[in-house]
Amino acid sequence: MPVCSNDRSPSLPGHVCFMIDAKDMADAPENLYRVTSWCNDISAFVAKNNPSKPAGIRGLTFHIATPVPGELDAFLPAIREIGTIARLNLHYGDHEEVSGTGMDVVVAVGKSGREEITECIRRMARTTCQPIRWTNSSLTPILPSGICRMS
Repeated sequence: MPVCSNDRSPSLPGHVCFMIDAKDMADAPENLYRVTSWCNDISAFVAKNNPSKPAGIRGLTFHIATPVPGELDAFLPAIREIGTIARLNLHYGDHEEVSGTGMDVVVAVGKSGREEITECIRRMARTTCQPIRWTNSSLTPILPSGICRMS
């Protein structure tokens, strides 16, 4: 769907995913917060000016790839700051933290997304449930937390 339709009423995607690396985080760790804030602002503007349109961006996902475990520990405070303006689901190592309220923001540190999606597809293929019958509740034990969901 285009950002602006022919009737000049803007519409926004429901979810946006960013794939970044450790260097991106080192160069500007505050950018995740800034992007989240901007998405909140633009979604509020669109909702206010076009109440008949969908509410705007409802979720963000940031996959931060890093080959060295613990490399991004210094940036966790900047990432956690997102929880002051949105509902943050932070995944790093074997840890998961949830904080805040508002737009859903998933930050997966040390995961590129590719491995999680590949493993998710493999687990789905091993199930006996036919794809036509998949639901969020039947997929919850199969899918990585916060990474893949049906909408």
